[in-house]
Amino acid sequence: MASLAHRRQVLLFIVAVVLPCAVLVALGVLIFNQERELRERRRADERRLVTRQIRRELSARLDHICLNEAARLQDDARLPLSNQYTDAAVALVARLLDGSVVLPWEENTNGEQKRQLLDEATFAHSIAEGELAEFAGGKAHGASNKGSARASGVANGCFIQGHASQPGDRYAVRAVTRTGGRGDTWIRVRWQTEDGKWIAENKDRIFLPDETLGPWREIFGVVEVPDGAGRLVILLGVGRQESTEDIALFDDVSLHRLP
Repeated sequence: MASLAHRRQVLLFIVAVVLPCAVLVALGVLIFNQERELRERRRADERRLVTRQIRRELSARLDHICLNEAARLQDDARLPLSNQYTDAAVALVARLLDGSVVLPWEENTNGEQKRQLLDEATFAHSIAEGELAEFAGGKAHGASNKGSARASGVANGCFIQGHASQPGDRYAVRAVTRTGGRGDTWIRVRWQTEDGKWIAENKDRIFLPDETLGPWREIFGVVEVPDGAGRLVILLGVGRQESTEDIALFDDVSLHRLP
């Protein structure tokens, strides 16, 4: 009888104490997982919001520049031929005539003579030599200023620069890149502690160049500093180059702390 009573007490203890505790633990784990998922969703929403905000700001600036140049064009019809613009970001102003873009050199009376020069074999050969010297000779100008970071014959390497940061801070990172021959370029953002130890490797972010066809392509991304990190490290990556004739250039690298 005593053994039966003891078993009943154990059963009652399990039903009254252990089972509710197990349910509470399971609910706690479920709530924790849900909170983590919600936190990740909020962070993703914030990143998308910041990206849209930056795009809107860039679009507004572009609209402002376009309006200013359009106003100047109304005041001075010779503006497309002058190559002198009020904003340094403007590289070219052209007319739209009957649904077609009329480029400045097409309005210039010397344009036909220049096209004839380009068609001449000797002049075309000189142009090709100049382009080769620009890359192979290492004399390439930057995208907006003189000089740029240059790598050639690199199977896998990078330019590296660190910046002090705080957990939770958000940054927009940007650069432009240009390649000649074989090879790939990218930006990788990694994290270090304040004393320089690598951490949070699963939080590394990699950004690739956009798909534009121009010689300089933009690399852009937004990152958030993870917990425990004290330094944000930017790596301008270069890879899959097979010879010294394969060239990669980086320029206009910038890091902006976002609100």
